[in-house]
Amino acid sequence: MWKKYGIYSRIKNKSFADELTNMARFRNRLVHLYWEVDTPRVYYIIQTKLSNFEKFKHCVLEFLTKSQMK
Repeated sequence: MWKKYGIYSRIKNKSFADELTNMARFRNRLVHLYWEVDTPRVYYIIQTKLSNFEKFKHCVLEFLTKSQMK
């Protein structure tokens, strides 16, 4: 339901938006279920997914730029 609102709804690449959702879920797992963390999975994510933060930053800046023009 929350996917209808905010920046998520404005991300044109829905597979990337879904990837961001998975990142948030993983973050929640790290914080709240840290005793169940799979170390090899954490290593894999660090090695392969960090570029998503740069992509997300670009989406946020684009969103803010368009919001200021209104």
